[in-house]
Amino acid sequence: MVYVWNNDALIFGSMRPDQVKQEAIEQIAEVHPEIMQKNMVEKSIVHAWYNQPSYQGAFGFMKTSQFNNIRTLWEPMGNVHFAGETLSFAAGWIQGALESGVKAAYQVYARSKKRTTGKRK
Repeated sequence: MVYVWNNDALIFGSMRPDQVKQEAIEQIAEVHPEIMQKNMVEKSIVHAWYNQPSYQGAFGFMKTSQFNNIRTLWEPMGNVHFAGETLSFAAGWIQGALESGVKAAYQVYARSKKRTTGKRK
């Protein structure tokens, strides 16, 4: 997997998929020459996030002090549960969105289980 951002993302995003594959292989080969062996890379997929109207290639970047509030925001407020990449230690990335979504879903599940059985878990 090759992940690029800033100017590199613009450069890679302006290339044809076959060009991106070749450029990525050449750059990786500087560190791992064995990648140049025939057929080592079977498939490549190129996705330029900035070309997606819903995302526009942007990601969040939190200040160090903002991470102090995450644990507080993890806790539900009554029946309201919060989730999103900003409420994770992987803020700005899809991984953070998935982790916080799973966390919120589990909180809802645990709360409903407690209500129906009187037990947690």
